[in-house]
Amino acid sequence: RILFTAVEEFEAMGAVGYDINPAICNPVSVKVKKRGMGKRIKIVNGNFFLADLSPASVVTLYLTTSGNSKLRPKLEEELREGARVVSHDFPIHNWTTSKTDPPEYYTVGSHKIYVYSIPDAYERRKNILRNPGEESRWKRIRDIFRREDLR
Repeated sequence: RILFTAVEEFEAMGAVGYDINPAICNPVSVKVKKRGMGKRIKIVNGNFFLADLSPASVVTLYLTTSGNSKLRPKLEEELREGARVVSHDFPIHNWTTSKTDPPEYYTVGSHKIYVYSIPDAYERRKNILRNPGEESRWKRIRDIFRREDLR
């Protein structure tokens, strides 16, 4: 649905969908052909982790939080400045969303949509953690356990 919406409603010039499971790819490929969208939508039965993401302006994800964490370095390395990452239901740890007011996600029905902008998603997070006035809560916890006077 996301690929069709991107092309039909947002006039994306092209959309590429990856899935490692042929049982998902094959029916979608048939739908693409039926709707005459073969020039604008491509379905790849393959590993997203091996794909070249550098041409993408928007990447949508529906992976678990651990899957997003595994993919995060690839996104940081390959996506160009200004690209967006949209994650369905699961956040990308250690990234900051583009949404500035709480909560950090959009709600669509019962689903959470996390939107990130490259490189702000990870650069803002680094700056927050580097800011001496805003220590991370985990650093404070580690410091408590290292205190000499508690031994």
